[in-house]
Amino acid sequence: MGKSHEPSTASSETGLVRSLDRALSILDALAATPQGVGLVDLSRHVGIPKSTAHRLLSTLEYRGFVVRCPEDGRYIPGPKVSGVIDARAAPRLRSVLEELACQCGESVNLGVLHGPEIVYVERVESSHALRWGLTVGSRVPVHCSGMGKAILAELPPVARQDVLRVVPLRRLSHKTMTDPEALDAELRQVQADGYAIDDEEYMDGVRCIAAAVRRGNRVVGAVSIAGPALRFTREVALAQRPALLRTVRAVAGLVGGPPSDGYEE
Repeated sequence: MGKSHEPSTASSETGLVRSLDRALSILDALAATPQGVGLVDLSRHVGIPKSTAHRLLSTLEYRGFVVRCPEDGRYIPGPKVSGVIDARAAPRLRSVLEELACQCGESVNLGVLHGPEIVYVERVESSHALRWGLTVGSRVPVHCSGMGKAILAELPPVARQDVLRVVPLRRLSHKTMTDPEALDAELRQVQADGYAIDDEEYMDGVRCIAAAVRRGNRVVGAVSIAGPALRFTREVALAQRPALLRTVRAVAGLVGGPPSDGYEE
């Protein structure tokens, strides 16, 4: 990660706040390592105790400046740092997603493209006891997730191939598409339809419908509705398409610039 940041002496310097200086050093370190950093490496790099780094990261995560990946504990820049979510618009954005979740009765997600994966940057849980348990910071592959296919379908062809070139088409369920030609045909259909269906392709027993969020000529993310396949049937998912597309248009007016892996036509 490069040279470690020296422990701050800001508390003894007029006008500087030591804890803020340390928090900003953490953000600097994450910006230089967008693939993510673990707690131990991050605390060593910044030059502060692990317990202090953990407290600062917890606060930064709560405020949306960092995201912790639940799969491996790495920290990555959050939506407020990447420019996906403007802090001033965050409450309204949350409200828009909550409105959709209340209407459809299932979990609603906002995700962005990060390398070969989709990172969840906002999520509203379903009120049902049986629901899909991913959290903010979770990562899912682009080739077999609703949000991934929705974003891929809207990318310029060259950018799409750049992403797919580094994506292993691994089989994660009995319906995962692993044939490149079949996936290409699926993405063309998604582009024509304006929405994508994850028909138990990422996880057996889970279905979702998703649509890409565009801001001007850029794809900046996607919104999805997800639920148990037995309850959220294909027919039920398709019936939510108008509400999903209305939400996508509302979200497009609230999000900021593109994430680090955003693409422009």
